[in-house]
Amino acid sequence: MMNKIIFFILFSLCSFCIYLSMSYISIPLSIPQVENYYDIKDYINKHVPNDKKRLLIMSASDGMFGIDGEMIDKQTQYYPINYSIYFGLGIPLEYRLNRLKNTLQNGDIIFLPLNYGFYFNPEHNKDFSFFQNILCWGTQKEKEQYFDNLVLLMDTLMHTPPSQIFAGLSKQIQKNFTNKQNLLKTLKIRWENNDKTFHGINVNSLDRYGELVGHSGSILQEKQFEYLKEDFQLSPFFIQKIKEFIGYAKSKNAKVILTYSPIMKNEFFDLENKEYLKRIQRLKQELMKEGIQICGNPQNFQYPINYFYDTPYHLNSDGAKLYTQELIKVLAECGD
Repeated sequence: MMNKIIFFILFSLCSFCIYLSMSYISIPLSIPQVENYYDIKDYINKHVPNDKKRLLIMSASDGMFGIDGEMIDKQTQYYPINYSIYFGLGIPLEYRLNRLKNTLQNGDIIFLPLNYGFYFNPEHNKDFSFFQNILCWGTQKEKEQYFDNLVLLMDTLMHTPPSQIFAGLSKQIQKNFTNKQNLLKTLKIRWENNDKTFHGINVNSLDRYGELVGHSGSILQEKQFEYLKEDFQLSPFFIQKIKEFIGYAKSKNAKVILTYSPIMKNEFFDLENKEYLKRIQRLKQELMKEGIQICGNPQNFQYPINYFYDTPYHLNSDGAKLYTQELIKVLAECGD
């Protein structure tokens, strides 16, 4: 009888260990390909021409679709490094700002044309998708930072849905077989040839500044979208993290410029309508109460639907040129 109990206990422990190991390997809520995006952006960050000032850009996918880095490079003294990445990946503002902290150099300008969703997001203390992303492709420093206790690590692994283990495992295998040197070599050839062919929403469509290019066309169906609800409230977590980041940038002799993300003109949000204009003016006022300035004229950042690619946040290539021209004006007004 005792032998059976011991066997049952050992079997249970082994099964539990195997489950945790599989969970760690697969991490199915993560997006391993994101590591490639950051590797390319880090490479760009390390190879800025010596005769240019550095301009770090961070937002969500609206910053990847909506900015034409070549225009900024040619029309200003700055070389843009676009660290924007998709909002829907569960990667919070705090992590994005920490990424910028690790890349900052003396005298940098940091552009934050933030997606409106960032202003209202609470702290991510139970975002297991984000934690699994860090386990999957985060640096060792980032893993130590976010998993400073065993309880959180175990909790994260236990939130790996068993039904998704094999799908997650296939992602990990695919990631491990990706030849990053070949990827970078392909991109460098593309950049040297000024190839702006759109290869889909992936790293193969990145230009030398870290943004997507070549995405022509526009939204086929009329889409109505409300960017700021009438009763919106700024997240205290957002305010805290932005203030901390601005203070850190000042300590590095760098400057943060907060500005507007692109808005699609539609009946749910039209800045020619005073009621909607009041909302975005209140956003500016609420930020000012916290000592945070947002630069630019919001009405200049709203465009008709034909300038949007596939969502009310993603500009097409023509829209990106219009939006970038406004960003260049903001850079001239608030940069120095």
